[in-house]
Amino acid sequence: MRERELEIAAAVWGLERMVGPGVPYVLEGSDAELVAGPRNVRRLLAELSELPTASRLTLLDEPVPNRGLAGLVDSSALAARGVAMRTVYRHDGQLSFEQRRYQRLLAAAGVRARQAPLVPVNMIIIDGETVMLPVDPDRPGAGAVVLRNTVWVYLARLVFDDCWHRATALSE
Repeated sequence: MRERELEIAAAVWGLERMVGPGVPYVLEGSDAELVAGPRNVRRLLAELSELPTASRLTLLDEPVPNRGLAGLVDSSALAARGVAMRTVYRHDGQLSFEQRRYQRLLAAAGVRARQAPLVPVNMIIIDGETVMLPVDPDRPGAGAVVLRNTVWVYLARLVFDDCWHRATALSE
């Protein structure tokens, strides 16, 4: 197992040097695609935001935002297409005025959001078929892995569902 972790880490951190910037790397014999570099991760997020047709489930190991409209614009477009969206934020306690305002905007955009004191990993599940995870949770923008294997998607869904059920409504 440790050998496989090192292989994946080497692939990610050396990816741009090995295959050139912006080129995804597919691990042989797997349904895993690795992307390295903040610009490429942002591009991947933009591409994945266009995919959902039925659902988008998100775990965010960060507090409820207090500003920024990019996510709201994406969410509004997805809601208009009938995509069901649920998000769990890492947050424990009362929301600030700005966070409450953002929460109302999220709800208006069609996102059901909850909070939990612990969110194990940043993760996006799209249509129950695709999962995006950071390669390094301490550096989420540095690299990402996209999984399309049924077993990995199922396990990611179990993690999401557990977090969702343990989470509470965003506090007013």
